[in-house]
Amino acid sequence: LCHRCIPKHYNLPLANYAEPYDDLAVTTPTSPVLLDDAKSHGTSTFFGETTIILKNPIFLGATFGLAAFTFTMNGMISFAPAILIGFGLMDESIASTAFGALVVVAGLVGAPASGYLQDMLCRGRESDRYFRLRSAALQLTVLITTGVALLLVSLACMRSKIVFFALLFTGFLCVFATQTVTTIVLLMCVDQSHRGFAMGLSTFLLHLFGDIPAGVVLGALKDFWAPHCGSKSDASGKDILDPKCHLDKDGLRYTLAFAYGWLLWCVLCYGFAFIVACKWYQEAKAKAGTPRHGLMCS
Repeated sequence: LCHRCIPKHYNLPLANYAEPYDDLAVTTPTSPVLLDDAKSHGTSTFFGETTIILKNPIFLGATFGLAAFTFTMNGMISFAPAILIGFGLMDESIASTAFGALVVVAGLVGAPASGYLQDMLCRGRESDRYFRLRSAALQLTVLITTGVALLLVSLACMRSKIVFFALLFTGFLCVFATQTVTTIVLLMCVDQSHRGFAMGLSTFLLHLFGDIPAGVVLGALKDFWAPHCGSKSDASGKDILDPKCHLDKDGLRYTLAFAYGWLLWCVLCYGFAFIVACKWYQEAKAKAGTPRHGLMCS
């Protein structure tokens, strides 16, 4: 479907910029990882390429931030419905469906809107790799900081359904909007010849440190802080939430706070990536002999 329906000028966005889009020409002089990367045209080994990518500070910041995002989102998908039921915010019959719909809508709206905004910010600068890297890293940092702040504030508003769900949806909207620009950061921070492997390595690390431990850790914390919120069988043998779950509302709030608080690692990692991206942009422009300007790090 993508092959048939996407126009060629969208499917090959860098075709018109092939000549100036030269990693070697704009490599940051004091960033040896990228400098060595751009000069390497021979056959590289698996471990050699892995080492080059893992020495890239922006790649590490974006990847571990993405792993923290994955940890929280996968844990929320598993346990958020039970938490919302136990806190009396949703009925047991609709909790999973309603929460799933909220997450889906936030993702469907947030991701493309963020990508469109990034295209607008970089219009006319498509061939400037480090401008695009810095712009995406800035947008990434602003979105995750705003989203985490809204989610943490929602914890104080759990007695008001309307306010809580409004903050929850807006927070998820900002958090999911980071996915588009995270991909841009991961692609722009490494040489073109390493981008495919960099994306694969990033996916491996986000699973290793994200969704694999998420269910175990959050499940253990929920059982510890809210021991009455497990499943029980009713008279007909159907699994239901323990009726005593309302006794553990504080424990449910602690579990939710831990999941949201884990996103603070995203803020730190993405903020670090933005700082390094600013440095690379300034050094690249100094090497090219052009004025430094724009986006908060001039």
